[in-house]
Amino acid sequence: MVTALVSGTLKARHAGGREERWQADGGFFEVSDNRATVLANAAGVAAG
Repeated sequence: MVTALVSGTLKARHAGGREERWQADGGFFEVSDNRATVLANAAGVAAG
């Protein structure tokens, strides 16, 4: 599955429960073989 992203906050939850947040400025999101990939136009660590 591939879809376009709009600008906003991405949240990733790792298997151990740890979460990470990034601010992304559009791009694409892909899920394949149980792995998620983000290709963002620009990204940075989100506040909070």
